[in-house]
Amino acid sequence: MEQHNSDFDRLTHLHIRGNIDMIQNRVSAIDLLAFMPHLTQLVFERDDLHNKFKTPVLSPEHLDQIHQHLPRLVDLQFINHFNFGLSNYYINQPNVSNLPPQTKLQHLKLEGTLQAYQWIQYISHLYPSLRSLTLDVIHSPFSSTFTPHPMRLINSKIKESFQAIADRFRHLRVLRIHGLSTPLWLSPRFIAAFDNKPFPTELDAQLYGLDFEGVEAAIHSLIIKQNKNLNLTGIRLPIWRRHSHHANPSSAWRDTIWPLRVFKRLTHMELDAVSIFSLNTPNQGDGFVLDTILSILPSLTHLKLTGSTLQLSKKRSIQQKKEPTELKELILNKISFSTSIMDYLSTCCDKMKRLIMYDCQQNTSCGDQKLKIAIDLHPLNLDLLVLYRVRHPYQPVENRAPGARFLRLNDQRWSHLVLESDGCKAKPLQDPLKIKQITQFNETTLEEWDNNRTRYHTEGEWLQDLVFGYICVQCKAVKQVFLDESPVSMVH
Repeated sequence: MEQHNSDFDRLTHLHIRGNIDMIQNRVSAIDLLAFMPHLTQLVFERDDLHNKFKTPVLSPEHLDQIHQHLPRLVDLQFINHFNFGLSNYYINQPNVSNLPPQTKLQHLKLEGTLQAYQWIQYISHLYPSLRSLTLDVIHSPFSSTFTPHPMRLINSKIKESFQAIADRFRHLRVLRIHGLSTPLWLSPRFIAAFDNKPFPTELDAQLYGLDFEGVEAAIHSLIIKQNKNLNLTGIRLPIWRRHSHHANPSSAWRDTIWPLRVFKRLTHMELDAVSIFSLNTPNQGDGFVLDTILSILPSLTHLKLTGSTLQLSKKRSIQQKKEPTELKELILNKISFSTSIMDYLSTCCDKMKRLIMYDCQQNTSCGDQKLKIAIDLHPLNLDLLVLYRVRHPYQPVENRAPGARFLRLNDQRWSHLVLESDGCKAKPLQDPLKIKQITQFNETTLEEWDNNRTRYHTEGEWLQDLVFGYICVQCKAVKQVFLDESPVSMVH
């Protein structure tokens, strides 16, 4: 035991993953930290497979124990959903101002559900030396086992705590806030507090819980004062459709992002079309325009778009002028796209390394091959390509509609997504007669999806998958390809 203690004693970094009982057990992982006094980085990570409602509830009392065991701790992270609540001890001892600040801690990351506002109070008082703070949490006070305070009081306490963070955290260089309702933290006074910092702070924010006017007001708060000490580097925005008495509704997303052009270091952006239109709407006027977005915000390297069409501007279509961009990653979720988008990526996005498509649909057919889905990125050298439920133009738009299950890569390798005893796999397909039938199949009359049709099929049931079409990928090189959730073999 002494030898094991000696080994633990030398540890400086520890990452604990997957044990749902790591906190709740009588002899928990926190108790074992007493044998590791030299730890400077501690990461707790939940396993994706576990239900979030079975996640242990963390209390600030647990943080007190961690700091008692680890006096040198610099970096503390709780990743992939924890419940941040209270213990009986903190219900009876609500005044955190009596606790000594933990000045060693420089980096803190919380992901999960914020059940108790006292966590934000605790952070604002205990960690004045933080250099980076990431809060990716959903506020849910009514999920706690304790009777919550009135919402007005809770919201007031959270606002006070965030203002204290802005006022007191002199060393804060990176602040990421996702999931929390924006009015709980964002205000002109909050932004103004960064004026007094000795160096700039990077802000990565999700504007959440806001209607159209609320989003406009939040952006106004960010830009009303040209604060040289606050650099907006990432933002996630809901895009609302304007009411009919306003200007052209298709300009809603343009009006929303236009003021953000003042942030020259904005590299990450997500636009979520909350109520613009559905994928099967024939009117394309409300959709996102990729080249316009990148023209307004040329510094973007990572872009995610959700819930609309994606097209090019008419000016772009006519002139075909090459305007290089900085884009490295494009994520499309529930997007209707045309093949011209792929042409634009190939022409103007030569730095792009990652294309991820979830539940997307090609809205125009490829000539005579009606069920072909063309992902033509021939000049690009990609690190990752994800094609999850990507559909051809003739499939009905339904939540359960499956995507193509055949993939052709660079006119050489074919793969078929098949069901096996241990799950789905993208298996190599080499039978020339099957390949010929796949490419020549053009039946576009699709029945309503039933459970038998939408399920994955075995290799022997391959004819059932013809109706879903096939994806044809062209690119200079790609390191990883996923068809739905299955990796595609890159071996010849």
